[in-house]
Amino acid sequence: MTWIRAGVRGLSSRRALMVAMAVGVTLRLAAVMVVGTTDTDLYEFGTIAHNVEAGRGYSFYSATEDGRVAVDHEQSGRPLPSAFMPPAYTLTVAGALELTESDDGAVRLLQLLNIVAAAAAIALMYALATTVAGPVAGTLAALALATYGAFVYQSTQTSASNLYIPLELGTLVLLLHAARSARLRWVVGAAAALGVVCLLRSEGVALIALGGAWLAWTARRSGNGRVLTRVSVFVVVAAVLPAGWMLRNTTELGSVVPAVTTSGGFNFWIGNHEGTSGSQKSFPEESPALQERINRLPATDGYELERDRLYADAALEHVTDDPLAVLTRNVKKLALMVTFDVYDQRSLHPVNALGWIVVASFGLLGIFRRRITGSDRVLLLGYLAFALLVPSVFFALARFKLAIEFPLIVFGAAHLAPVLARWSQGEQARESPKLTSAPAPVT
Repeated sequence: MTWIRAGVRGLSSRRALMVAMAVGVTLRLAAVMVVGTTDTDLYEFGTIAHNVEAGRGYSFYSATEDGRVAVDHEQSGRPLPSAFMPPAYTLTVAGALELTESDDGAVRLLQLLNIVAAAAAIALMYALATTVAGPVAGTLAALALATYGAFVYQSTQTSASNLYIPLELGTLVLLLHAARSARLRWVVGAAAALGVVCLLRSEGVALIALGGAWLAWTARRSGNGRVLTRVSVFVVVAAVLPAGWMLRNTTELGSVVPAVTTSGGFNFWIGNHEGTSGSQKSFPEESPALQERINRLPATDGYELERDRLYADAALEHVTDDPLAVLTRNVKKLALMVTFDVYDQRSLHPVNALGWIVVASFGLLGIFRRRITGSDRVLLLGYLAFALLVPSVFFALARFKLAIEFPLIVFGAAHLAPVLARWSQGEQARESPKLTSAPAPVT
């Protein structure tokens, strides 16, 4: 058992982080080689990115000569200005297309970028867990992120979550340091990272308010008299990038757009209309009446805004007409999040299912046994609550669970670290020779 104890003691070494990163990169390289590019789609990112790369502007829909509007897969017709998807990952896809000039080549470049981002996420996970629970917990969390099936698989996919997960990890680390230091540089760093998150994940804008509120609370608790300054700097710096993109959207679409995307109403409709399952993987199509209203929309610069309003109105009509059904469905969405999305076969894969059971079990033990306390606990639990609320209100989707899994990994690592330490010390004590009586004097 000596080598096991040595391994436990070695978890506090920085070399263990290097091992975790090496394992994580190796697993992701293997996954990329197995999955390949054939079954990996560029989705809506690719549609807009192809238009950007072709010089047609940031456009998702186009209008034909007879005035009809359709998704612009072929780069034909008159392109309409778009804000359908957040810009940061879409422009990243456009850059990959520009460099390779083929979808398969772009997917390969994006997969390599995902692996680099994953390595950064593993290091940031180590920093996060180390900050709140010590280096052994940091190494355990890094190893978990490196080997966790859902995160390994995600690196093979073209998804903005590959970039916003490490950025959100970095934001949390910087916020924790901001609460521990009077220096504004930590506040500015956290805000800048969160601003980029907002251009990758439209609902990230809500995190600005949550982060600001947490900073204000921690500053008051610590007696820091610069509460207003710290919170103001955080909110202003974090809001610069999303506000700039909203201004661009307002200018291009000809009407005020107080959001990063023009797909909020559509997403709300996915999870809130009659017969929907609660999962984005399975939901009924538009009713004939809604589809007719969409078809009648004129092909103007404001097409996306008007289209999204129709979806939002249809969803709100259903919510007000049958609030009990909506409440029941929202509970179902939450259940899909904390168990398995039965409409997504990837969620039911044994590797993913077993991994989720382990992470959720240890994470809950860490939460209920209060392995992380004080303002650190409030920050992580607040983030976890936000990650649960968004899909429960809108829709359940596998990528959203990633934002639930990594804080649970931190709580689970914080729970396991002292358990392993006690076990190692107990084994060492049992194997050490014990003197039951004083040695006889030498005569």
